[in-house]
Amino acid sequence: MPNQSHGETRNIVIIGDGFDAWLSAAYLTRKLRAGYDIVVCAPPREEMQDHCAVFAGPATSSLHAELAVDERDLLRYCRGTFSLGAHFLDWTKPGKDYVVAFGAYGAPIETIAFHQCWRKRQRIVKGGDRFDSYSLSATAARAGKFAHPSRDPADIRSTYRYGYHVDVELYTDYMRRYAMHYGAKKAGARYANALLKERREGIDAVRLADGEIIPAFLALDCASAAAPLIEGALGATWTSFPSPGAVDSVITFAASSVASPSMTRIVAAKTCWRMDIPFQDGARCMIGYDSRAVSLDALAREHGPLENLEAKRIVRGRRAPAIGNVAALGESACRLDPLFCPAPATLIAGLKTLVELLPASQSGAETDEYNRIMSDVFERCNDFVTLQYWLAEQLGQHAWAAGAEKALSPHLRRKIEQFRSRGQIVQFDEEIYDQEMWIASLLGAGVNPERYDPFADGLSETMLDARLAALREKIAETVRAMPDQMIYLRQARATAPERSGS
Repeated sequence: MPNQSHGETRNIVIIGDGFDAWLSAAYLTRKLRAGYDIVVCAPPREEMQDHCAVFAGPATSSLHAELAVDERDLLRYCRGTFSLGAHFLDWTKPGKDYVVAFGAYGAPIETIAFHQCWRKRQRIVKGGDRFDSYSLSATAARAGKFAHPSRDPADIRSTYRYGYHVDVELYTDYMRRYAMHYGAKKAGARYANALLKERREGIDAVRLADGEIIPAFLALDCASAAAPLIEGALGATWTSFPSPGAVDSVITFAASSVASPSMTRIVAAKTCWRMDIPFQDGARCMIGYDSRAVSLDALAREHGPLENLEAKRIVRGRRAPAIGNVAALGESACRLDPLFCPAPATLIAGLKTLVELLPASQSGAETDEYNRIMSDVFERCNDFVTLQYWLAEQLGQHAWAAGAEKALSPHLRRKIEQFRSRGQIVQFDEEIYDQEMWIASLLGAGVNPERYDPFADGLSETMLDARLAALREKIAETVRAMPDQMIYLRQARATAPERSGS
């Protein structure tokens, strides 16, 4: 990555015109105000967004807080809703469901991790309550409720976090307006090519289609699959991730209603998985399926009319995150399976890592560190998505998840083995999904550890029952007092006007 002399103003040139490019521009205009000019150049060809809607986690709401984004304005513009997590249905067996929520599940009892105490009680009563009944965010999500978390750490309402459900096109336009309001500039012509440094160790400038040359202190490839800088100009090679199952294609379409606006709904069907992302006026749905085994006609028989839909092939893999003064962000750097919508989290991790490493020295150490960190981020995110397929294959016996066992990385295999053995989650560097989400996925799906923490045997059954019952009641009482999310949005004046003709 490049170094900067004191007092100089340098161009950060962003190639792209979609979600990745404009969120990057918005973030950098606020975080790097002094000494940097942010210039966004559209790529040679129109970008094809992989997804029309995203289920974005707490990393996105944290980033918005840094940028002082008005959430009411954002959700009104994007017709979005607040997200508290994901609701899995029929994933591991018919009728079984669980919520992987953003936030705490229970609280330690006598310093012993809550899930270890819960496992002890499960052994005693041979079953019992769902694990997610001890999560305020999961319980509120099931009820379609929402309120912003408390800032008081002693308040149970401080134990959860949240993200968003947003339309990609509207969100991109919102961030474009935001970035340009704070000083980002849009080039007058599309990107044509790059002027390379010696030995192809980065670029000196970009040339636009009208002949204009823009010097580039730092260049960001945010042009999605095309990757005109990191691959087109600098020759970064593509490395594929093993497919976590047989799913190779997705289709997206609109639906008129959802069960809860507070969580994404992920359903395992006979021929596919289906992910419903709720908006204020309906939902955007995504179906992942094996095109070699299932036709669109067969999907229509299971899910209703699917006319005039174009299937997109799923591409999974990554490129080098950075070469010299060129960094790839978002889908130019890494494309993951769309299940659970991991793309926004990897983009935000890249942006924050980039800013932390600027300004850079002449040695290139920062580029090496960026590559190390982001390579780990990509691997850990891929592990979390692969876990969901593995659960569907091992416990649900779904044909579309076949092959997930073979796709486990050594890190993920170790995670699963350690959890099965003693209920511990092994955390590695650059984890994007926190320990609570890993535990919620495994316990919710029905992966029960062989052992629990032996210190839990020091807790009497009477005390344990009383503590768990009190927590369940406290959560239920708190959720009863929370407003329905749509009422909350209306009271906050965050609802969009009705579409014309509706």
